[in-house]
Amino acid sequence: MKNFMVIDGAQNSTYDIFGIDKTTFDIVFPDNSDIAFLDEVSSRVKALGLDEVDFFNKLYSNKLQKRNIRGLHGILLSTGSPSRKEYYPTRKESDVSRK
Repeated sequence: MKNFMVIDGAQNSTYDIFGIDKTTFDIVFPDNSDIAFLDEVSSRVKALGLDEVDFFNKLYSNKLQKRNIRGLHGILLSTGSPSRKEYYPTRKESDVSRK
């Protein structure tokens, strides 16, 4: 299982963490990336011919308690997130410019 955190723009966001299987994780976070943007995930899901409703229902079906997780493997930046794509050109946190 791979774990990812959702960051959105809500002032009362709780930064939920979800667990997903590796196949689904690789759709959300392709090419060993660990940063994803919701609109890009949606585009990938459509390009793969997957049903978006089913995919996102599965994606968000296994909410985890933060105190119980073992590792965080990715961050999904949702609609309204203050993060901007140009700071994550490779979609890998290790490559973020700190300028």
